[in-house]
Amino acid sequence: MDALAFFKQVLPDEGIHFLVCFTKEINPKSGRPYTHHKRFLTLEDMAEGVSYWDNHEDYTAVYHACASYRTPYIETEKNGKPWKEYRTEDNWDRAQSFWVDIDCGQDKFDKGQGYLTKADGYKAIGGFCKMIGWPVPLVIDSGNGIHCYWPLTRTIGPNSWRTMATAFKAALADAGILVDPTRTADLSSVLRPAGSHNRKPGREPRQVKVKCTANPVTPEEFKAALDKLTQYLELPVVRRSVDSDLNDDLTAHLGPQLESSAQEVANHCAQLAQMRDSQGDVNYEHWRGVIGIIKHCVEGFDLAVEWSEKRGSTGHAQVDVVTRYQSWTAGPTRCDFFMGC
Repeated sequence: MDALAFFKQVLPDEGIHFLVCFTKEINPKSGRPYTHHKRFLTLEDMAEGVSYWDNHEDYTAVYHACASYRTPYIETEKNGKPWKEYRTEDNWDRAQSFWVDIDCGQDKFDKGQGYLTKADGYKAIGGFCKMIGWPVPLVIDSGNGIHCYWPLTRTIGPNSWRTMATAFKAALADAGILVDPTRTADLSSVLRPAGSHNRKPGREPRQVKVKCTANPVTPEEFKAALDKLTQYLELPVVRRSVDSDLNDDLTAHLGPQLESSAQEVANHCAQLAQMRDSQGDVNYEHWRGVIGIIKHCVEGFDLAVEWSEKRGSTGHAQVDVVTRYQSWTAGPTRCDFFMGC
C-alpha cells in the first residue's frame, strides 16, 4: 500500500491536510528540530508531498497530521508578535480513524513503556481486538515501533472523536496495553506516513510500511464496542468545542461540556457547599470526593487547598491535599459517591 492508498483509508477527503517536516537545524531554546507545516487540499497532492519532502535535503523526517483542518492557519500572537497556529484546537475539522502508537525495543521494554519486539506489540493489540470483537487494525511498521489505525466508514467531528478516543485510551490502559498515552486521544497528533523513512543516526534509513490492512467500521459500531468495554470504568469528562457541527456529532445529545466552576457548583450542591463553608471540616471520603470534583474544574489545585484550610485545626488527621489531588485519576465524583459519606 502506497502513501495515497494509506491516506484514503485513514484520513477525510475534505479539509486542509498537513505534512509536518522536521528540519536538520535545531532550535537552541527547545533543543529540538524546527517544524515546517506543508498544507494540501487533496490527498493525491499530499501523497506526492510525502515523496518530495521525505527526500528533501533540508529535512530529516516527515509526519502527517492524523485529522483534517478548517483553515491553513489560525492567526494569533506569541511574545507580542504575530504567530501562526496550524493544528490548534480552534482549527480542528474532521477525523476518519482512531490510532495508537506502540513503541518497541529494549529501552522502552525496560522502562515498561513498550514491547521488546514489534511482533510482541502486534500480538498485544491483536489480542485486545479479539477480546472486544473488533477487526484487526491497519498496521504500520514505523521503523522503531508500530502504528495502528481503525478506519471509519465516514468522518466524524472533534467532539465525537475526542469523547470516543478518551474512552478508547481508558480501555487500553485498563487492559494493560502499552501505547504512547500522548497520541491516542490527541486529535492534533502527527505520525509517520507510509512511504516515508525513519532516519536515525548510525543506521540505514528504514522505510515506513503498511504491514496489515483493515476493514473500516461505522462510527456507531466503534462507539457501541467502546460503551460496552468501558461501562464500569470512570472516564474523564471531555470538554466539548462550542462551535462544532452538532448535527454530525455522535455525542451531541450530551450537550456542551464547557469548563466547570466548583464555586458555581457549590451554589447548587450541598456537599460542595459544606466543604467550602467549613473549609474542610468534613469526613475523609466527603473531603476526597469534593477534591475529585475540583480537579475537573477551572479553579484546580489552589481551590482544593483553600477549601481544606481548616481541616487540620478541626481535628482531622488526613490533611495531605497534594496527594489526594494528584492521586485522583477518575472522572468527576458522582452524586452516589456522597451517599455513603
